[in-house]
Amino acid sequence: MSEILTAAACRATSTSVRGPSATKVRTLYESRFVDRYDVGANVWERFACEPALAAFDRCLRSLPNRPLDVLDLGCGTGRNLRRLATAGIDVSTYTAVDSSVRMLERARRNHPYSRARFVHGDATEEARVASGADLVLLTWVLSHQPDPARLLAAARRALSPEGRLLVLALTKSSQLAGRAHGWRFRRTLHANPIDPRILNSHTPTFVHVSCSGLITMAEFSATQSRMGEPHRSPRTPTPARLPCPVGVSRTAS
Repeated sequence: MSEILTAAACRATSTSVRGPSATKVRTLYESRFVDRYDVGANVWERFACEPALAAFDRCLRSLPNRPLDVLDLGCGTGRNLRRLATAGIDVSTYTAVDSSVRMLERARRNHPYSRARFVHGDATEEARVASGADLVLLTWVLSHQPDPARLLAAARRALSPEGRLLVLALTKSSQLAGRAHGWRFRRTLHANPIDPRILNSHTPTFVHVSCSGLITMAEFSATQSRMGEPHRSPRTPTPARLPCPVGVSRTAS
């Protein structure tokens, strides 16, 4: 079984996960949530996220029908890799970044693919040194960031000229129910719903808002374009081609 490398080993520079918010989140997930994360996520996705995830999957199916280099920032237990396979995405390379070693270990065990690489590091710093990604994924990670706008900008700069950035985020809601749920996330998960203007400032090509304004799914291109439904022809899902055991990479703590 491959070791988890450090991000420093990947690029010969040292990176640490910075800020008290990041430390709290990492400690919380590693001490309480790693072993039951997927069970909780299944419940969350079924009862709160189905409309947003349906929009997310439509965007995945509209991606170009060719091998794609994928960068997953804040990958958790690797659930996005399963969504890519279900959507029939042909993954050329998959690089997953998370600040929790234990979450990465679970992701590696869940998805032992030879084209996957798991990196322990800060999502923003890893996005800053990345380039040429055909698809960048930011799912449920912006609300854990001390500077979500900086991560979003770095993720977009990591795209190839024809690349796409897909975001699922907790967003501040003007509705009472959305604000109540947002308060619970802040108290229990150190997740601060972000200002939706952060997303709008990057001119998304597609936006879907659900769950009383608490959940926003957005798609971005490498270059700005107007908002609207994804304009590309949907692809027919086919089995993803993601073979055998994998190497994991990790960053210095």
